[in-house]
Amino acid sequence: MESNKPVHTLSCGTLRIAVWKNTSDLGEFFTLAAHRVFMRNGQWEKSTNFSEYDLVTLSRLIIDAHSWIQEHKKADVQLLSMPKVASDSEDVPPDED
Repeated sequence: MESNKPVHTLSCGTLRIAVWKNTSDLGEFFTLAAHRVFMRNGQWEKSTNFSEYDLVTLSRLIIDAHSWIQEHKKADVQLLSMPKVASDSEDVPPDED
């Protein structure tokens, strides 16, 4: 039975990031969910809207989540990625004479 909980969470102040591990026919991959908590009428609520003052902290949490994901990828499993090209020379523009 698969867990319905994030594999990792990060927080700073009122901002939260949840890291989820997923599998598909193409392999394993991770996704993020970000939210901000706030109090309304004595109850904690969540929002996915962020103010301009949240952005630096949010970006730091996203970078930390990225680092955590890179450390926890299975080395022997091909994770979802862009397809490889037949030749690296296809990505190089032709020389102009």
